[in-house]
Amino acid sequence: MEMDHFMPNIFEYFDYHNYLPDFYNEKKRVETLFSYRYMSGRPGIDAGYPVKVPQGRKSVTMNSVPEFASVLKPGKRETTYFGLPVLFSKARSNAEITSIFEKMLPFTKMHTTKIESHEYEFHRKWYHSANRIGLCYMNRKSEDQLLEFRNTGSHSL
Repeated sequence: MEMDHFMPNIFEYFDYHNYLPDFYNEKKRVETLFSYRYMSGRPGIDAGYPVKVPQGRKSVTMNSVPEFASVLKPGKRETTYFGLPVLFSKARSNAEITSIFEKMLPFTKMHTTKIESHEYEFHRKWYHSANRIGLCYMNRKSEDQLLEFRNTGSHSL
């Protein structure tokens, strides 16, 4: 009886720290001999490295992307993509993060919608959304208090 297996789709991940354990668990399920020791037996990979990367204790470097690719055995497109989340995790400036994210999008099945500049300005700052949610919550609480007052003649603050 042949086992069904579906390796995780690398294009559904923006963080390689999340992809690697999913890949490892599925590969281990299908091939019982597959292990972190096997992964570290590949040229250029230190023995503890494959364990520490998914735990977030080590990071993949651009130099180690080919070594990980030799273990993951992806196609050329997947290897190219795997390097992008590595760069994305190291990006510091907004411009750098946006640039790498835009390079990742064509690989994904994510659909994008072009927004107007005023909409972009709104979403560019995290606190605009937080304030909007806060106002909605406060407005909802006020509506609930008004309904309570109408129904019972009293209200709580």
